[in-house]
Amino acid sequence: MRNPQRLTARRDSHIPLTLVLALVLGWFALIGGCGVKGPPVPLREPPALPSVTDLAHRVADGQVALTWRLQSPLDSRAARQASFIVRRSRTAFDQPACENCPRVFETVGNIPYVETDDGSYTLTLGLDAGFRYVFTVHLQMGRVVGPDGDPVQFDYPSDKRVQPEAVP
Repeated sequence: MRNPQRLTARRDSHIPLTLVLALVLGWFALIGGCGVKGPPVPLREPPALPSVTDLAHRVADGQVALTWRLQSPLDSRAARQASFIVRRSRTAFDQPACENCPRVFETVGNIPYVETDDGSYTLTLGLDAGFRYVFTVHLQMGRVVGPDGDPVQFDYPSDKRVQPEAVP
């Protein structure tokens, strides 16, 4: 036969634990709020990134050297996450020119941001003869993309004579 005092002692030992649990849950309910929603909170705006300026090119020996500047330097925290994205669009000479057609760009360079003494950056890329090229550069930090700088456009014909053109 079981000892009734022993069973009572076990039931009594659960009462303080239940009481403590009820007090903790009550405390969380008090600090958790009354259930009424507050005013809406606007989303945080991503930081505005400086734009790329003075994008220029120099063609020699089947390559193009792109140079650019950044409108303003980045702080050290942003600089660790930032990189320059270089994009290129090219159209073969044998395709008809289409002034109103959208350009299709592809990423051809991803250069980590490093502060330079003179604030200029350079990237050299190979060229294929017989194409019209357009290059653009922008700064990117994580998912935040800065504005594209002014593009550079030029022809690289098969006879290697280069005729720079202004972009409208």
